[in-house]
Amino acid sequence: MNVVTPIFIGRQSKSGGSLLRKLIGQHKNIYGGDGFETGWFMDDIKINWKQDDNQRQRWLREWLEVDKKTANMLKDKSSSGVDYFNNFMEFCTLREGKKRWIENSPGNINNFELINDYWSNFKFIHCVRDYKDTYASWKTKNLGSLRDKNVNEFVDIVKSSYNQIESYLGKETSVYIEVKYEDTVHNTEETLKRVINFIGEDWIDGLHEYSGSDVAINKCRQVIKKECTTSESLTKPIFTSRIGHWKNEISQYEAEVINNELGSYSEILGY
Repeated sequence: MNVVTPIFIGRQSKSGGSLLRKLIGQHKNIYGGDGFETGWFMDDIKINWKQDDNQRQRWLREWLEVDKKTANMLKDKSSSGVDYFNNFMEFCTLREGKKRWIENSPGNINNFELINDYWSNFKFIHCVRDYKDTYASWKTKNLGSLRDKNVNEFVDIVKSSYNQIESYLGKETSVYIEVKYEDTVHNTEETLKRVINFIGEDWIDGLHEYSGSDVAINKCRQVIKKECTTSESLTKPIFTSRIGHWKNEISQYEAEVINNELGSYSEILGY
């Protein structure tokens, strides 16, 4: 049985999930893990969780400041990699005096069924954005292999990410909600109040205010040993300048492919 109620953000990279996680993580009851995208569903944790010190587990420990002895103790009480991850996050949450945790790895959207199977009391927030802006960010930001994806590969990735949540798209249920990036940056207070109500927490005055933080970027430099474009953007106050930036950064052909191939999804999501 889960001691605390987890909140998952699922999305494509560069869809506003990190900003929303940061805003929600300002709530007094919610542990945000200083912005770490744990990748809990990757083999290093899900399959190879008993290994002593693989890379993903080391990042998890160092970013969330859990010593190796404690991590091993949590492994001893776990029955699987997912169970270990849950125990790990619960430990950090309760250590900080919080009641629940939020996790923001983009791949959460591809693991909805696993989330639904393991966590009986979860909440899932699907962050969405104009696909053309998302693709433009993939092309222009330092996103590793994503930067090299052509528009047809981008379309395929988006479509495959909906395999497990297609029946939820365009709907709001007790466990699933959609939040537009554009609403988050344009109507921050109204959007965040809707999200806070969905996850079942009380609104706190000023929760929507954000002036920037360098915690995540410093953690990324310290633990991952590299720069992170998402963490860099979180050092700044909320801005709207990236809405519609696709007009200057992708070709007409790329825009037409996205409109033709993903137009039905755009309509369902309210674009």
